[in-house]
Amino acid sequence: MRLAGRVALVTGSSSGMGAAIAVALAREGASVSLTARRGDRLAEVVEKITTDGGVASHVVADVADREQAANAVSSTVDRYGRLDIVINSAGGGTMGPVEGADLDMWHHMVNVNLLGVLNVTHAAVPHLLRQSYSDLLVISSHSGRLTTPFNNVYAATKFGVVAFCDSMRQEMADKGLRVTVIEPGMTRGTEITNASNDPELQKFVLDFLANKVTLSPEDIAATVLHMVSAPPNVTLAEVLILPTSTYTSTRPATDLDSASP
Repeated sequence: MRLAGRVALVTGSSSGMGAAIAVALAREGASVSLTARRGDRLAEVVEKITTDGGVASHVVADVADREQAANAVSSTVDRYGRLDIVINSAGGGTMGPVEGADLDMWHHMVNVNLLGVLNVTHAAVPHLLRQSYSDLLVISSHSGRLTTPFNNVYAATKFGVVAFCDSMRQEMADKGLRVTVIEPGMTRGTEITNASNDPELQKFVLDFLANKVTLSPEDIAATVLHMVSAPPNVTLAEVLILPTSTYTSTRPATDLDSASP
């Protein structure tokens, strides 16, 4: 039980990576507070954790709203008395060309992927700094390092997250707060590529994924566990997670919910 006595808040934890991370943290003894917009899905994950003997609760919140994000943090501290780990996992993305793009969707991605991280972080830092050491992790993306066609604004938000985390890591280095950005490659079981209604773009994504090996949410969760369990004097500042084998997959791409960029 590597995380016994520690309290974790995981955003975007109603499904995909966030849910897998919450389950993994609880199995290692952390008390876990889950937050996302879908209360029914959160309740299902909490039930899974508690059935397995873990400690978990949930707070419904949209992290793009600064008051809801702050409430998720304060509710966690009120319930468990402290905060040691924050995993910013909430995110969403839409592939599409710049020409003729839906401006509302662009703003939505910026609000969730970038401002959502800022909202949660701003509320959480005072509590994290009360511990002798603590962890703040942000799930970015391979797209935060390398752009591809039609992935423009999503990539922009992830590049922004990487810059924010790198600056914050340096600022917090002598205060016991470890700041880490995690950059997964394509990960199945997430829900961030099914927003385009353009048949040509849907075909583009499916063709792109057809011969690719993808990671699982559990792969990301295992990496998160490794990072938050590292000795207090060790910070894994930036971790790019890719499948060992990239192009030898027998798994067909069947729908756009099967992977994230």
